[in-house]
Amino acid sequence: MGAVDIFSGTIYFSAHPVDGLLYQNPDLLREIYVLKCITTVVLTSGDRGNEGNFSRSLERGLQEAYALMAGIPVSNPSREEVTVRVGTHDVHSWSLRGMPNIQILYLRLPDGSPSGQGYDTNGRESLTKLYHREIDSITSTDGNSTYTLRDLKELIGFILHTRKPNDIRVLDYKAAMSNAPQVVAHSDHPDHIISAKLVQSIVVRERIHAKVHA
Repeated sequence: MGAVDIFSGTIYFSAHPVDGLLYQNPDLLREIYVLKCITTVVLTSGDRGNEGNFSRSLERGLQEAYALMAGIPVSNPSREEVTVRVGTHDVHSWSLRGMPNIQILYLRLPDGSPSGQGYDTNGRESLTKLYHREIDSITSTDGNSTYTLRDLKELIGFILHTRKPNDIRVLDYKAAMSNAPQVVAHSDHPDHIISAKLVQSIVVRERIHAKVHA
């Protein structure tokens, strides 16, 4: 799974680049501080339907935050960005050179929007539609990979089996989600819920021996 080959530790699954910083701290900060092995999997680009470099700026912001939490100056150029083969798909990987215990994997799937219906810029594709089998496949915003629901589950399973984590951190898979095209005020973002549901279902199906934190 690329040049970084770290086992055990914690895997963080988030829907958007910013989610780990907003919803999975201070656990993330503490585990980076004690040099625990950290793999973060970001499922969507978080682009909100914007074209251009918007999603890349979100990724850069996340990477700079990781560098700061690791005690490395943001200006330090010692970072590695490569495309790695994960199972049968190409995934963008980022890590800090000299710190192989930290890695971020970006699937770069389209942001599903608060309604779960996707955006015109991405052909209205979304995790919600894929999960509910309203579409047959979803293509990453960088065009590197196309996933069926089965493909996505197999990729998540591959990561879990390869990393053998002690802990898995996901968003709230029990949160309320609107079934209507319009946004409901008390409901969570569908990308948050679906990403967590996918991981939880794979943990159960594959009998992954790790503690899941939501």
